[in-house]
Amino acid sequence: MTAPSNNVFQNGLGQVTGDSLNTLIQWTTNVATLRTFIGTATMIVQILGTSTINDGGQGVFYWNASGTGPDDNGTTNVVPTGATVGCWTRIQASSSSVLASIANNTGLVNISGGLAAPIANTLTAWIDSAIGNTQGQILYRGASTWSALNPGSAGQFLQSGGAAANPSWIGGASGAIVLLSTVNASGASTVTFNSTYLTSTYNKYIIEFDGAFGSVGADMYITGSTNNGVSYLNSGYKWTIATVDWTNPTDAPTGASSNSDTKINVTGGDTYGATSTTASYGTIKISNPSASAPCSLIWDMVNNQTNSQKRGAGYIPGNTAINNIKIANSSGNITGNFHLYGISGT
Repeated sequence: MTAPSNNVFQNGLGQVTGDSLNTLIQWTTNVATLRTFIGTATMIVQILGTSTINDGGQGVFYWNASGTGPDDNGTTNVVPTGATVGCWTRIQASSSSVLASIANNTGLVNISGGLAAPIANTLTAWIDSAIGNTQGQILYRGASTWSALNPGSAGQFLQSGGAAANPSWIGGASGAIVLLSTVNASGASTVTFNSTYLTSTYNKYIIEFDGAFGSVGADMYITGSTNNGVSYLNSGYKWTIATVDWTNPTDAPTGASSNSDTKINVTGGDTYGATSTTASYGTIKISNPSASAPCSLIWDMVNNQTNSQKRGAGYIPGNTAINNIKIANSSGNITGNFHLYGISGT
């Protein structure tokens, strides 16, 4: 037998030489057309795709005379219409076949949402497609499949249900202190905690501050908002404060107060640190900001500018829930670290 030459053969015209028999390829475009054709023993047909050419379903099939399917649209078998016995069976690639290289930490997976050839995708893309892509979701193993636990509310804790049970979100134990937000201010005009954190989840909050200072001659004040900072209440604040001077520990505390002010004066009209070496530290406790009643505050701070300790109390006026609190200076900017905590079960 000699090497075959290129020839074109037409049905019913001429003869196929023995040298050309192995050059013929039977093919069809897709599974649907293969399904219309009943083969004979040892017959081989190549399809160019499951539905369209090169869509990932292309391959070679042989006529399996004793096969009965089932028809899985060409993944393994195609059963011709009207055939009672026999089917086209895919010739699977050898396990030693060499796959094309793909990027590191990726895998071949179909995440198209329909029938398609697998392509290189990251694990993140795979999980996003199969389970969920919402920030804050937690992946866990359910009774039969992997699932995503949707994000809980701010301040909730993840609780195990033990063996053979799913995890869940729960509120913190009564009295537990939950860090909600931290603001590290550096020459900022204000420090605010908004409605993302001031919610009906908690009735009591604590603001811890350290390294706080401002401009020379400035004092620190607090105002509240009922519309999440669009505007701030500017009248009706009440506050009182007592100051103990460390340099004269035997002296009686001095006081300052206001029965109707435009703000709560945390330093009582007394200037506080203007540099990091004279910064102030303290705690502000806030009660019932979400209630339809005045929101009360109690605070305790160390003023290193005047070598004194200050203890005060006051309230933000009105009968509408406070959902934004602003800390600022009477003049200039403010620097310091401010941490907002919620107290669970209150």
